[in-house]
Amino acid sequence: SRTVGWTPPFGAAPGIIGDIWLEFGYFAPLAMYLFGFLYGRVWRIAKVQDQYKLLYILMVALSVYLVTQGLEAWTFRVIMFGAPLLIIGWIAGKRRRGGSSYLPARAQSYGPAWPNRRPTVR
Repeated sequence: SRTVGWTPPFGAAPGIIGDIWLEFGYFAPLAMYLFGFLYGRVWRIAKVQDQYKLLYILMVALSVYLVTQGLEAWTFRVIMFGAPLLIIGWIAGKRRRGGSSYLPARAQSYGPAWPNRRPTVR
């Protein structure tokens, strides 16, 4: 049908909105919120830990796939390129710190860094 004034070509990807709706139905807004939460979480961690900066840059660069192709194309590329980035960042961080690597399970407080105060874990 021509409800929007044009006929999409066969095999055209629905983009992130249509893809999330097809995958999650009425839970699509919750899925989109969690997706935004993921971006925010990686951004907050990237401000503190160097090995996550490249992952955040990769996620931002690949976000064009969310609009043009959908969630599967984005997920595949983030895993394919992001896993090696995290491994290389972890190894580089381990070498720089002299053998011990600290990857926190939860994000830390991202306030000003005071040298005599430990960051609080939320």
